[in-house]
Amino acid sequence: MEEIQEEKQAKWYVVKVHSGFEQVVKMSVMQTIESLGLEDKIFEVVIPTEKQIRIKGGRRTEKEERIYPGYILVHMIIDDQTWYAINNIEYSSGFLGSRTHAESLSQEEVDVIKERMRGDTVKHDTDLKVGDSVKIIDGPFSDLDGKISEVDVDRGQATVLIPMFGRETPVKLDLFQIRSV
Repeated sequence: MEEIQEEKQAKWYVVKVHSGFEQVVKMSVMQTIESLGLEDKIFEVVIPTEKQIRIKGGRRTEKEERIYPGYILVHMIIDDQTWYAINNIEYSSGFLGSRTHAESLSQEEVDVIKERMRGDTVKHDTDLKVGDSVKIIDGPFSDLDGKISEVDVDRGQATVLIPMFGRETPVKLDLFQIRSV
């Protein structure tokens, strides 16, 4: 019961780390928690990531991308011991805030980050842009060439103008159905 009460007093803090070392710092924090017996003060360490779909050359790949490179989130109670423990981890630059006062995140800010991490929305990334010539590689228009008139990265789609019936006809396609020529 006491642990639940203490966890309710905990807040989320942002810790600055050397970019690319987020996982190393997270593992160091986990080891520090265990070695110093801080399980009752540091509850969770999160590297904010989101699923990203990259489409290049008609190939679709999925991977986890850091939302905030160079930052991790720690759910903890700050006191002298935890402050010192986090600030002395290799590749950590300390808490976001002033040198003597860590700024905590509001619960709304944490909820927005966690919602983004859940993967309900997927971020698409492509090297295709308006005006590019493309070949359709999948679907009923397969093997036809066209030009991109619009790219909707949020939906992972593009509008391609295909010469049909003596004029350019716009067709909406998923980004993985086309490749640059």
